[in-house]
Amino acid sequence: MQDYTTIGDLKQKIILDDQGDVAAYLGIDIAKSSGLEMPRFKLSQPHLIQRIINLIGLCDSRLHDTPAEPRLKLTKDSDGLEHAYNWLF
Repeated sequence: MQDYTTIGDLKQKIILDDQGDVAAYLGIDIAKSSGLEMPRFKLSQPHLIQRIINLIGLCDSRLHDTPAEPRLKLTKDSDGLEHAYNWLF
């Protein structure tokens, strides 16, 4: 596999259309950390995060610093609903 270094190199081998800034297209905020030996980038999608919060109804929920009693062992809710999905952790 050949290593391409520029958009121009790619255009010589494949059909490529520049759609502009990927951040604008995907709604990604890109923040670059400065003053470090190696530059670091933080990517986030604040609009998607807000849509998820609104969708699952957390926007008006009461928030707590501690969501559960510390060191409390969680047990099965024998009166609760069965799992809809099996999860592998």
